[in-house]
Amino acid sequence: MGSWLGRAAQFMGCLCIAVAPACGPDVTEEHVASEGDDLASCTSPAEIFLWSSRDSLMPIAKGLTPNLPCTQYYVVLPNLVLDKTKFEPNVKAEIAQIHKLGSNFHAVAQFNHGAWESQLPASATPGDWQKAGERFRAEMKDLGFDIHPGTSDTWVVQELPSTLMTPKAGVDRHAVRGNVVGLVKGLTDGDGTVPSKMGGVVRVGVPQTPSNAQSIPVHHANMEDLILDEGFWNGIRPYVRWWGEEVYADAHDVCSNDANDTVAARAARVNSYVNHLPRLAAVGPAGAEAARTFLAKTFVPWLNGAWNADVGYGDNRITSDQMQDLLSLQVYAARSWQKSHPTSGAAKLAFAWVPIVSAGNKTEEAAVAAQTARLVSALADVYEKNQPASYACSPSGAYTHCACKMPGKSFGASADAWGPAFGRW
Repeated sequence: MGSWLGRAAQFMGCLCIAVAPACGPDVTEEHVASEGDDLASCTSPAEIFLWSSRDSLMPIAKGLTPNLPCTQYYVVLPNLVLDKTKFEPNVKAEIAQIHKLGSNFHAVAQFNHGAWESQLPASATPGDWQKAGERFRAEMKDLGFDIHPGTSDTWVVQELPSTLMTPKAGVDRHAVRGNVVGLVKGLTDGDGTVPSKMGGVVRVGVPQTPSNAQSIPVHHANMEDLILDEGFWNGIRPYVRWWGEEVYADAHDVCSNDANDTVAARAARVNSYVNHLPRLAAVGPAGAEAARTFLAKTFVPWLNGAWNADVGYGDNRITSDQMQDLLSLQVYAARSWQKSHPTSGAAKLAFAWVPIVSAGNKTEEAAVAAQTARLVSALADVYEKNQPASYACSPSGAYTHCACKMPGKSFGASADAWGPAFGRW
């Protein structure tokens, strides 16, 4: 999915925003009514996203169970590396390959916000962004993405900019938000020649380890401004089915070597960070109701599968066994959170699956194969089989793989600032 690091900033008509009410798009429920119909009869539906490098994508997807009615997998296809406004030349074959995995597998097209922004003028309006979304949907149609009501192929906006909420000189946060509304409208409705299809957005986040003592309070204040912008949340509501944050739990911040540390405490460190946006919206004032309601239905926790990476996903230069434990713990944490914070929709989960392997290194290849098997087992046991969260930790339900350890790490009650900071307004 990319990295928070080094990425600072980056409708025809007018947009209602919190600070300057004007006119805006009609907000209807026509899209919402049909999108979840296929899962309506499921007692425990799940929607799981996989974003991966091309080499790692199919091994994990092929390990998951096909043709399940209540567990739907959305496989995000990588863009062309040198120009992320374009699809890879063999994308048609990749779409077909995903469809062959089973009726519950769907191909997802990436709209890279930063790449498209570089091709639009600095003065681009919501209407310009809407047209960009329409062009993207037309290309999806030409390439063979299967779009129909209910569960189907879809789109996701990658790297929604940090300037959506973080101030930057010369950038109007509310103008950025207006452009996003225009974009998702264009991606949903196209130019009228394609079926309407809601999709997802993933916003650039901040690292779990603060860069300085002030970063969490400043981030809190910026997030308050976004949460209170009712015009923005109401503006995207008819078009966005999934909202994700690029925040990846770091083993150095959630695991410890303390014999008294519990799996529950480790999971709490994951959830307090990964879910800090909906947590803050949940405790916000009356003006946060639009964000609170929207995020309760749409929020997807994006989790860390970037073994060996040291930039953009935390520091994942850890052993393969430690990575297997971190993968298991994250699934356990997500499932535990979903059980204690139920919504009217499906349980949602996403993994950025980007392990780094040196060319020809058989040991690392074997390590990634073991990590793949561990994650496939955790997802299948918890979501496909609808077993308790502890089954993410081992096939027997024992906590074997969730007691992740980092030598030298020991956390006290106040070690994690994300929990208390985002549990209050």
